[in-house]
Amino acid sequence: MKTFKSVFAAVALAVLSACAINPESSSTAPMPTAAPNDMIFASYGAAENLVRAPQGIVDHDKPILIASLVNINNLETSSALGRLVAEQMSSRLVTMGYSVVELKLRTSFLIKEGKGEFILSRDVRDISRSRGAQAVIAGTYAVGAKTVYVNVRLIRATDSKILAAHDYTLPLDENMVFLLGTRFRDVS
Repeated sequence: MKTFKSVFAAVALAVLSACAINPESSSTAPMPTAAPNDMIFASYGAAENLVRAPQGIVDHDKPILIASLVNINNLETSSALGRLVAEQMSSRLVTMGYSVVELKLRTSFLIKEGKGEFILSRDVRDISRSRGAQAVIAGTYAVGAKTVYVNVRLIRATDSKILAAHDYTLPLDENMVFLLGTRFRDVS
């Protein structure tokens, strides 16, 4: 019996030690407990899926840029929803120990006041090089009759190759309509 306890204790210690050493096995902040259609829960999950995808492996020490998500029908516009999803993804990556560059503190050509941070395909390499970024997270959203469809991508900065992608939906409830803005409410 004493041998069994010793072996069990040794195995338990080894498993706990391995978890503590491997940064991919845990993060500094637990995933929030929420309903699956909760926006924060969905944004955090999307961020985790992008950096943990087999091709999406990124270095914790090299910066990642995160752009505001844009309306798929007009890639020059965003909304509170698009900006908030980007902010939530940024929060999750920082709590996981990734280096994320805050674009709003910059005075560069990336930011359109009141609209968000946009990444245009021709600018990705230049912007990333000037910030020392290894990757960019960008995405779109589309509004359906009862659902908002979201797509986010992890894009390698050096050649614009998509390393990982994640799709999810959010319910088009009163909160989403508000976050999408008055122009959306006028149209619907």
